[in-house]
Amino acid sequence: LPESALLSKIDAFKAATGASDTSIGLGAINDGKFVARLRKGGQCLTNTKARVVKFMDDQARLAKPNAFRMPVGTRRR
Repeated sequence: LPESALLSKIDAFKAATGASDTSIGLGAINDGKFVARLRKGGQCLTNTKARVVKFMDDQARLAKPNAFRMPVGTRRR
């Protein structure tokens, strides 16, 4: 998996979950600057890529589908 493909997966995960680059790096490999370094052209080992992909897959599996979110500007009564 090339770095560009990993960044595409990260961007899709961010769009689906609202996660930040920092939270992905911290959650996956305990490195909050990992994604920023990748975006600047950095490289990583194959096992690191696998850990990041596994983290995102695990988080997506744990997420509740169709979770209710109260629309902005509405109040509970």
